[in-house]
Amino acid sequence: MIVFLARKGLKGARRIVIKLGTNIVINQDGRFNSKLITSLLKEISLLRDSGKLFILVSSGAIGLGNNCLNWKKTRDTLLNQCSASVGQSLLMHEYGLCSKSTGMAMAQVLLTREDLKSSKRKERIKNLIEKLTALKILAIINENDSVSTEEITFGDNDLLSAYIAQLFNADLLILLSNVDGVYKDPSTKEIIPLIRVIDSRIKACITGSTSSLGRGGMLSKILAAELASPAKTVVAKGNEKNVLARIFKGENIGTLFHLEKT
Repeated sequence: MIVFLARKGLKGARRIVIKLGTNIVINQDGRFNSKLITSLLKEISLLRDSGKLFILVSSGAIGLGNNCLNWKKTRDTLLNQCSASVGQSLLMHEYGLCSKSTGMAMAQVLLTREDLKSSKRKERIKNLIEKLTALKILAIINENDSVSTEEITFGDNDLLSAYIAQLFNADLLILLSNVDGVYKDPSTKEIIPLIRVIDSRIKACITGSTSSLGRGGMLSKILAAELASPAKTVVAKGNEKNVLARIFKGENIGTLFHLEKT
């Protein structure tokens, strides 16, 4: 009953931040996942018509840059900056193509950790994304990997999306990746449907492993859920059919973080 009521409460979420992981944005062959992104944008467009407000945080620039340059994934910061410089324009071009069927206008916003350390910058960013949203322009936010270094990087877009959720006063943060949610036991793939407290039991269920394309892992998603609170957070598999509509209908999909106040 507790899970049911918590899930039903998602229907009322109005201000939503959605983070798309690299493995959602890019196929295993390194190309933009046009079919899936088009489907997600159509869902966002329909949900916007019902009065919901969305911001998108998208990974994928480095992956697209690597593919364009025929490079493999690397830990070399400067090479990643080069890939991001190439990949950012490719990323927005692909989003533009996918959005044609929805008629949604889109805007790119690139940030670094330094941007959120300054109260003046934070206020300007907040004003920008609020105005874009009011104008019905979908803000697509990404870390500015072309200038970020190890000292100023967010590390992955899970945490960036949590910062944006704070700034946007979001009701809900949705983290879409290639995992079904938080597993009780990875070997059985049994999902924890609701997490109210992040304790030693929950931490024992996760690893810091990353995917073949992205930089994040389940640990970063749990940290993001903590950071985004009191907004609720859903971790779900992005290629599930009608995943966004099903989340708002209250279906038991992925893991819902509805953290208790401390």
